[in-house]
Amino acid sequence: MAQSNYTLQLDSINATGEQGDFLLAPIKLTNTTNQGFYIKIQRIERTIPETWSSCFCYPVCLAPFVDSMEWWVDANETITIAPNFNTDPVEAGSGYVVVKISELGQSPADTITCTGSTLGATSVPEWVGETMKLFPNPANSNFLIRFDQIFSGTIEVIDQRGAIMVATYTFNSSFFEQEISQLPSGYYLIRCISIHNKVNLLRLVKE
Repeated sequence: MAQSNYTLQLDSINATGEQGDFLLAPIKLTNTTNQGFYIKIQRIERTIPETWSSCFCYPVCLAPFVDSMEWWVDANETITIAPNFNTDPVEAGSGYVVVKISELGQSPADTITCTGSTLGATSVPEWVGETMKLFPNPANSNFLIRFDQIFSGTIEVIDQRGAIMVATYTFNSSFFEQEISQLPSGYYLIRCISIHNKVNLLRLVKE
């Protein structure tokens, strides 16, 4: 590490998934001192397919064009900085971003490459986005999904770290409602997994 005031955990920076997945490549930074300080994050290179986008998430996802930011880290605190890849729903591909992390005002820096790749599809999804509608979006206390086909399976609400916050099973449904008032504001991925293991992804903003 370039800095003695923090440590980095990099065991999840190579993200893989299938087409349409929202891939997170989290970097965990721990302040090892008894004083807080600012860190500076810079994206110095981004090489991704034209149909992908990529941004930083912490604690919410920033605009894809934001390449530099500063964050406060409390004494002995661990934070997760998550470069992400919003992948193409049809074409498989791969890409990477290179980020530089340093304590603000200090010249030594750590340079990290985060990668994302999607695998070739072996089956056609049971639904496409136009046949499964989520509303309202943004949502405050609950959201609803209307299926154009009868759905049986699990609905998952996934936060920006990739953690499953809510998982609910529904059977023979044309309509689904989920209460989310307890969740923090931010961006979420809604993953619908049918009993035949077909997956459809929707994106939700929680106010």
